[in-house]
Amino acid sequence: MKDKKYFGQQCQDDEINKKFREFHKKLVNEIIAFCKENNIEIDEFHLNADGVAGSIPYGQWEACTDSCLSFDKFTDSWKEPFLI
Repeated sequence: MKDKKYFGQQCQDDEINKKFREFHKKLVNEIIAFCKENNIEIDEFHLNADGVAGSIPYGQWEACTDSCLSFDKFTDSWKEPFLI
């Protein structure tokens, strides 16, 4: 497809893209709410998972999927995540 509505991605479905943006906002807001509730101040977070295809048929995180969530707070000597 030469002229993509959603440049740089495979999915061109309007409804899925709308749901994805809403999901993204929900995830970020959940993390922000967690930090507020637990009095955690961070500068950024990173979420990564691989092997997701194996868990999708089950509709939940299964042993075939590895994931990492880290919270980072920058300091003068920043060398390790705040939480991982």
